[in-house]
Amino acid sequence: MKKRLVKICVLVMVTAALVCCTINFSAEIILAVDFNTMLDGYNSMGTMQLLSTDSETSKIRLQSYNYPSMYIRHNNFIARIDEKVSPEEDAQWRLVKGLANQGEGYVSIESVNYPGYYLRHYDYKLRLEKNDGSSIFAADATFKVVQGLADTSCISFQSYNYPTRYIRHYEKLLRIDEIVTDLDRMDATYRLFDDSVVLPDPNEPEGAVIVTNPVVIQRADPWVYRHTDGYYYMTASVPEYDRIELRRAKTIQGLASATPKTIWRRPSSGVMGGHIWAPEIHFIEGKWYIYFSAGTSSNKFDIRLYVLECADSNPIDGTWIERGQLKTNWESFTLDATTFEHNGVRYLVWAQKDPNIDSNSNIYIAKMNGPFAITGKQVMISTPEYPWEKVGYKVNEGPAVIKKNGRIFITYSASATDSNYCMGLLTASDTSNLLDPNSWKKSPSPVFQSNDSTGQYGPGHNSFTTSPDGKVDIMIYHARNYKNIIGDPLYDPNRHTRAQRVDWNDDGTPNFGIPVADGRIEIYIPPTDIPDPINFIYGDLNGDKAVNAIDYALMKRILLGMSGELLSDDWEKAADLNMDGSINSIDFALLKKYLLGMLKTLPYTNTAL
Repeated sequence: MKKRLVKICVLVMVTAALVCCTINFSAEIILAVDFNTMLDGYNSMGTMQLLSTDSETSKIRLQSYNYPSMYIRHNNFIARIDEKVSPEEDAQWRLVKGLANQGEGYVSIESVNYPGYYLRHYDYKLRLEKNDGSSIFAADATFKVVQGLADTSCISFQSYNYPTRYIRHYEKLLRIDEIVTDLDRMDATYRLFDDSVVLPDPNEPEGAVIVTNPVVIQRADPWVYRHTDGYYYMTASVPEYDRIELRRAKTIQGLASATPKTIWRRPSSGVMGGHIWAPEIHFIEGKWYIYFSAGTSSNKFDIRLYVLECADSNPIDGTWIERGQLKTNWESFTLDATTFEHNGVRYLVWAQKDPNIDSNSNIYIAKMNGPFAITGKQVMISTPEYPWEKVGYKVNEGPAVIKKNGRIFITYSASATDSNYCMGLLTASDTSNLLDPNSWKKSPSPVFQSNDSTGQYGPGHNSFTTSPDGKVDIMIYHARNYKNIIGDPLYDPNRHTRAQRVDWNDDGTPNFGIPVADGRIEIYIPPTDIPDPINFIYGDLNGDKAVNAIDYALMKRILLGMSGELLSDDWEKAADLNMDGSINSIDFALLKKYLLGMLKTLPYTNTAL
């Protein structure tokens, strides 16, 4: 995605103390707007006025004045300036009203991908920390926005509780210092760019799925559902385990910046007053349902299943009502319900403890009688039996269903929620009796697990969705990007929501691969329509219906002006790999990339090579 870079240039009009700004878009569109759209401007004292409410929802970046390729970012919770920041959300911020002073010009700098975390100084060094609610934290995390010390068209940040000091970089690290020299002033000056407006990249094909992992920070047990209205809806466990959030976006990556709305919060007492875990959103018979797990206020781990219902078309703004407990055949620790329909029958799949089995939880299935009740006997289809299912705790939980190739697959998660957490797989024929335990076959090894090479640990509790055209299956899951955890993993908040493609083996079974590393990945690029003739294949210069080293040699001969006796009648179309009407070194480079596996499809019309 290409972002509109919004450069704030302040023109101070002394006589009226009026400020406006010029917004210079990369698309070469220049607009003049009232400064209230971003900052309320300078007052007669030369200090920035308060941010407007709208600006507090905007994502901004802060560019170094004297190192314009570098931006303020956090890295391992240390504040610094860097270039080529990945993930880019590490360099995105929200300027909100000052925690210690909401008066004129005072702001706090909140992280976009760590909501509730702010830049604060400690021993004069800037770091990213979670707001602990203390007055000391508030003071350390509050700054006054003033005219740029080196350039009045830019901005500087003055410390609230050390007003003689300003945020500056020194050897790339941020700190608050007293400003003396011209170099100090440049180090303490920044340009503000607005990242809140996102434009489609003209070179990005419509319907493509491109994400930057992690997609959403600190959201575990993620559930993403793509509805017929074209939106992806997402809910997940929040670190506080106290509420159910819902967000939506037209793309999976859009979920990263979508504003979450709390649609339900646990009561202060009673049966749903404990831990709130693993919500899932489903659309059944014209209504929305959220299945979730909740403990009691007196015992937060006394978990049972509950249901919310919304009859409105838009579940974000609709009214949700409690439908009570979804009761199973017996009362015990019960969690992680999901539902699916097959051959006109709706089923519920969930995890539950059986007091007669030496395990923490097993996987069960039952028929449903309406959206919030089961009928008949529940059947156990998996219990922890392999060593990889019993590390820390004997756990099978978090089932998710995907139907394909004449089979029904249920992924589930096993072991404790640290780096040992992994995914298993159950498989049944779609013609079998799904309530017969013998219909389900368990894979003997985990199908998705921690990977040191990509730096991802404890992947699991997934859901499935698809590309906009429905042609590619996508897995949404959580994982941490570090292995060692201090304390109980359940209370380590950094299980982040991630996305990657599900491939399919020749035998029709899913291939989940390994959890991909942090950063940008192309999950799916829709294929370009292939023109006539029907048997024509781009890159197949000799017409043998294959693209290989022979075609590479022929392309080289063409560019060298040498004879090509093996060329097919359609070689000119086959050789124009970027469809620009000419055959040149670009086409040669594309063919080379394709043969090296760097391109998945031909032709390739993206001009940003």
